[in-house]
Amino acid sequence: MRLLLTLIFICLTQPLLAFPVIEPCQLAPGASTDRFLIIHGLNLRPEKMQDLAAVLGASASTILTLKGHHHYPDFLTATPQQWLQQINRAYCQLKNLNNKVYFLGFSVGAAYGLLFQHFYPMKKPFAKMVLLAPAIVGRGYISLLKLLSWWTTLGIPSRSLAAYRAHKSTPMNAYNNTFRAMDILRTAHLTSSQVPTLVFLETQDELIDFTASKAWIAAGQLDLWRVVPLERKELPLPGQFHHLMIDSKSLGQFHWHWMKSLIVEFLQLSPRN
Repeated sequence: MRLLLTLIFICLTQPLLAFPVIEPCQLAPGASTDRFLIIHGLNLRPEKMQDLAAVLGASASTILTLKGHHHYPDFLTATPQQWLQQINRAYCQLKNLNNKVYFLGFSVGAAYGLLFQHFYPMKKPFAKMVLLAPAIVGRGYISLLKLLSWWTTLGIPSRSLAAYRAHKSTPMNAYNNTFRAMDILRTAHLTSSQVPTLVFLETQDELIDFTASKAWIAAGQLDLWRVVPLERKELPLPGQFHHLMIDSKSLGQFHWHWMKSLIVEFLQLSPRN
């Protein structure tokens, strides 16, 4: 019993790996066209973010595919450092001396966008951010997965809809990357790197704690963040989780048009159908 308790303690309190120093972009003059960087959620098909890219402007948007979301073997070895470096490369391709880059992220993608915003040497790389169900404060039972953190190749069967998931299972290695980001964000002081941010939180989200997330934002004095509650009594797709909120099919037409209008207004975009 003592050995078991020791193992549990080690798994729940494992030290966080330090993130690497992110090299700032070498910026050059360029077009003044604003650009948008979009990052999907954990084990979500990146192409499912295309409807949101269309809202922002498909030609001006880049949907980043985090390592492991195309080839499952890469999922077993992907590290937080590699995901952050991917974001850095994508950002540097979008940014020049004359334009602004905006960010939109869903779930784990939102968390890693926040990490990049926080660790980037030149503060505030993103002019504004839109966060959908950001994976910062999860529901308590989610932490139970940390008990399996040592078994990095173990695949946890995905209960997400088949049309949306990248793979049939999510390896513990990817969950470890998620927990590492969440742990750092919950204790980070983000006030110095905050920008105007629109946050959509589902009140009945099965993975993200709505009340605790709002409390974390308030405690962190993130005064430039605007939280928009999303409350849905019924979901449009059979077997869907409340956590999923990225397109017209997962939101339903009413909430999709509502979310689009808020994003367009917040980013001051030209309305698109």
